[in-house]
Amino acid sequence: MLKCPSCAKRVLGQDLVSGICSHCGARLGGSVDSHVLPSGDSQDQPAGSDDQAGVANSPEGEVDPANLDKTFVSNSFASDSNESATVASNDSDDVEPGDISKTFVSNDFSQGSWAPDDPGDGAGPIDRTMVMQDRDDEDAATLDNTYVNESSEAYLPNPGVARTIVSDEASDDVSESLAKTLESVWGPEDEQGDANPSVTMKAREQNPPPETKRTLVIKTKSLVQQSPGENVSRSGGEPEYELLRVLGEGGMGVVYDARQTSIDRNVALKMIKGEAATNARQKAKFLAEVVVTGDLDHPNIVPIYDVGANAQGNLFYSMKKVQGTPWEKVLEKKSLSENIDILLRTADAVGFAHARGVVHRDLKPENIMLGEFGEVLVMDWGLAHPLKGFRKSSSITGSVSMGGTPAYMAPEMATGPIEKITPASDIYLLGGILYEILTGSAPHSAKSLMKCLMAAARNEIVPTQKTGELIDVALKAMATDPKDRYQDVKEFQSAIRDYQSHSESVLLSARAEDDLKVAKSSDDYQHYSRALFGFQEAYELWSANKRAQSGISQAKLAYAESAKRKGDYDLGVSLLDTDNPEHTALRRQLIESQNDRVSRQRRLIFLKRAAMGLVAMVFVIITGAAVWIRQEQQVAIHEAERARTAESVAVEQKMLAQNAADEEKKAKELAIRSEHEAVKQREVAESQRQIAVAERMKAVEAQKLEEQAKVAAIASEKVAVEEREKAVQAKQKEEYESYISKIGLAASQIEKNAFDPARVVLESCKPELRNWEWGRLMHLCSQSVRAFTAQSPLETLAIDHSGQRFASGGWNGLANIW
Repeated sequence: MLKCPSCAKRVLGQDLVSGICSHCGARLGGSVDSHVLPSGDSQDQPAGSDDQAGVANSPEGEVDPANLDKTFVSNSFASDSNESATVASNDSDDVEPGDISKTFVSNDFSQGSWAPDDPGDGAGPIDRTMVMQDRDDEDAATLDNTYVNESSEAYLPNPGVARTIVSDEASDDVSESLAKTLESVWGPEDEQGDANPSVTMKAREQNPPPETKRTLVIKTKSLVQQSPGENVSRSGGEPEYELLRVLGEGGMGVVYDARQTSIDRNVALKMIKGEAATNARQKAKFLAEVVVTGDLDHPNIVPIYDVGANAQGNLFYSMKKVQGTPWEKVLEKKSLSENIDILLRTADAVGFAHARGVVHRDLKPENIMLGEFGEVLVMDWGLAHPLKGFRKSSSITGSVSMGGTPAYMAPEMATGPIEKITPASDIYLLGGILYEILTGSAPHSAKSLMKCLMAAARNEIVPTQKTGELIDVALKAMATDPKDRYQDVKEFQSAIRDYQSHSESVLLSARAEDDLKVAKSSDDYQHYSRALFGFQEAYELWSANKRAQSGISQAKLAYAESAKRKGDYDLGVSLLDTDNPEHTALRRQLIESQNDRVSRQRRLIFLKRAAMGLVAMVFVIITGAAVWIRQEQQVAIHEAERARTAESVAVEQKMLAQNAADEEKKAKELAIRSEHEAVKQREVAESQRQIAVAERMKAVEAQKLEEQAKVAAIASEKVAVEEREKAVQAKQKEEYESYISKIGLAASQIEKNAFDPARVVLESCKPELRNWEWGRLMHLCSQSVRAFTAQSPLETLAIDHSGQRFASGGWNGLANIW
């Protein structure tokens, strides 16, 4: 730890910023000693701080792997000097061993210099990405620059070197200034123990801001602890909340599974306890959390229902009790598209919070809850940081402590100060989640918590062999400089949705390539056309799709080659592009082929004219032969016609035989199906008989019960009356449905011009049910000018051009003229 050279007391973070020791007032200059106090040295530890780190190492702060499928309660209450959180795994007797559902309750209470699973927040940057295997001395010197000045600038790399470092492991080559900055914010490394970098931590609060005047109205509400099997009935009236069981408990607070008696629903009730219940600062922070979360009314954010105090004055609030699974449990099991959808819905909630002036600071899959019916809920708003634009800032006391999860932190979240936390920090965290979806690991990784913080401060990202558009989106969101990241959540979402549209373009390109392969093997114009259209559609969706651009060129080239082989030179020339070098050679060949064809056509014309002269010379000689040939030709044609007639008759006979065989086969299949249906009907009848027997037995039992319950006769008669009314209503409904069916039948008959059957159906409708639709259909049935009665069903009908007469042919074989 850092010690003042004058008074030998511990140097705090604000002392590094101001350059003056807060204990003795001496200037620190460049002579601050780095020293680790022995375990017995407590000169700058407040009284009673021996247990400040106890929560993280206590049984309440541990996560038992065996209990991961049970109640997950994240807490983050903090003391005046320290804010922390704990994860409590509740092995309640009420949880069935095989129950895989979880209850995820957002809380914030424990105690200590830091503690895992305190709901935090974060955001993410983007910029130019460089893969760093080794750094030269100049780069190292540049990156090790530390800016500590009167404006409370914490450690940041040289502004001229804003980049993301992709490294296999957090580098041990860390400047002393960066180490001092991180130690001043998060405390010495030896105090952190073997903490997991993937859990939430909260730094000690520096220079607490003055408390604002509370404008909240907190009412006292009655709470009753219900013992197992106890029937809660008090002489003083029903309590507003029944505390059923403890879901989780920390050093400064407890979360209950409670029943809100006013509307009989189960909620999660979070209550401050112990010394924090009387500590004004802790109470103000507790209410700030309530106000911030309560203002975020969004479908993807867990809602706050109520806030109040019990009879002893201990503050509490109730919120939705979420049944579901943390995203981290199923992230690897879900497909990429499913995870992207969850991320976009998470981003909806984060964007809404930003619009309300709130930064989450601890976004990670562990803090995203997936409900049983597809709900996505962003949990753990205990580290939420209200910005200057927060509209209810007058009702809360702002947070001045750093916090978050080191494995996901943005650089400004690791180095501070708190003023640097902006919505860009949450965008960094969204990028970190996307990176984990794609690579399977969080952005930062190290063997110890402090090294992970250093990796976050320097933006050293775990390397991956994966590439692609989504990796680029994640790295841009995780840029070192917040100005290089996406400027808001909508821009981040738009980049992901662009990828989704690009994916469709890539899919179309792949499908078009398959079509092109088929076209080359079949040499079919239709397949070539389909492949070319697929490439063009892919290019329309994404103009930067090089695969589609190349595919269009290759498809046109292959199409033109096919046209060349088939002699369609004009088609081939029209397909090729004059400015495409790949098409030049084939286009030249096609044009040459066109010219050759023109030359051949000219020679053919000349030969035709010469032949005509020769024909004229020998016409007289061959006239007689022509007559004879024509006669023989007529005989041959006649014989050929007879052969074709015989062949067609044979084909027709064959088709009739085939149809007869098909009909016989269908009849057999119908008989088999009928037999199966009869068996099913017998089974149904037997089942109905058994049901009837059971119903008769129930009737006998009901008769006995009726004799034993004569006092309920009046109630039974009332029920019978209601049933009769229902029967009448059912009958009326059935009649109305029958009416609707008849109306539909009449309409269909009218469409078939069967007006008489339609009129019969309409006349069968009850008068009290007839409405405008009945009248309209009856009108349509009565529009005929004159009616003709056919003796049998008609087969065909022909109308004279004058419209005065028509002829009909019926099934009786007669033709009538009307």
